[in-house]
This record gives sequence, structure tokens and C-alpha cells, in this order.
Amino acid sequence: IRVIHKENSGVSNTRNAALSIAKGRYIQFLDADDWITPEASGQLVRALEKEKADIVIADFYRVVEKWISRKGSIDTEGLLTRQEFADWMADYYYGVLWNKLFRRDIIERYDLRMDPELRWCEDFIFNMEYLLHADRIYVLRVPIYYYVKTEGSLVQQGLNASDIIRMKLNVIDYYSDFYKNVYSPEDYAKKRAEIYRFLLDYSRDNEAIPLLPGSKKLGE
Repeated sequence: IRVIHKENSGVSNTRNAALSIAKGRYIQFLDADDWITPEASGQLVRALEKEKADIVIADFYRVVEKWISRKGSIDTEGLLTRQEFADWMADYYYGVLWNKLFRRDIIERYDLRMDPELRWCEDFIFNMEYLLHADRIYVLRVPIYYYVKTEGSLVQQGLNASDIIRMKLNVIDYYSDFYKNVYSPEDYAKKRAEIYRFLLDYSRDNEAIPLLPGSKKLGE
């Protein structure tokens, strides 16, 4: 275990500091408010090695107060190509870091890091950059992570309106470029409306969890 003591400088700088000293074969992220199941890392590693995958993506539980619900959009477990997976990228489930296992050799080969200038979608940008170099994407239909829903707007982080607009426009441009790299011009034109609709809806995962189908109390 290696511990880093540093001044508070944002989540992206902190993640980058950890990536800079990591020595293992794989990278897994865990946020401070959340927790994982005891078998989470083992299941992710076994799936990646068995399938010779470049990344594994698992289901998770969303936690709001004392309620949890299982989240995951793809119905079947198995390998996907980059093009097949891109059809699912317009979903919060695939934009986050913490329900995934990454190969460190890919991260280092292409010098992938978080953008410390971003406070919105910085994890999503990292995922898109990584996926441009991933050919085998494995979906593990097992919930391995408990994501605790917390409140915190960009305004509360000290950003003014012009900064927020500029940052979101930069993310929209990057998101559009990602799909232009993955799809043919014809397919991109067909999916453009869906792609932009996702960006407008991103981070609106605010449903009252007790009312969602399949929700239950934590501990049950």
C-alpha cells in the first residue's frame, strides 16, 4: 500500500498522482464516499484475464440514503467491439470510472491522464480516450460497486456561468470528436441527435430511489 499526502487540488490531480506511482498491471478507481463488494477486484481481474479484454465494465448499486437500486443497461454479459460499445456510451453507467477495470499498459502507452482543468465529465473524457485504444470490451453483469449519490453543483464548486459554459462546450466538442473517430460519417449523422441529447441530460440521475422498480433498503 502506498499513501500519498498532498494539498487538496481536485479529483483529477489526485487521480493523476496515483497513476504516476502505480506499478500494478491493472487500474481500479474507488471514490471516498463509496464502497465495493469484498469480491469486486477479484471478479474484475478474472473476467479481464479470462476474456483477454482491454477493459471490464460491471454493474453497480446506486445508494440514496438507506435505499439502493441496481444499475446496468446492457442485458447480456460478454465481449463487445469498440463500435458496438459506442452505442451504449450515451448512458451515465458507462461514463464513470469506478465500475471498471483498466489495463495500466494501455494507460501508460498512450499517456492517458485526467484533465485537471475540467470539473465536469473529466472521468467521461478519460474513458473515451481509453476506449479509442481498446478493442475488446467486456461487460460483467455483476454489481460490484456501491455508488453513494451526493449533491454538488458546478456553482457550488466556485465556477461562474461563463466558466461552466466554456467547459461544457469543450466537453461537447470532445464527445463529438470521439464518435467521429468510432463511426463512419454516415452512421455518425444518424446518431448525432442521440449523442447530443445525452450531453444535455448528463448528470441528471436524480430519480427518487424508493420509487424505482427493484429498489430496496440497504442491508436487504
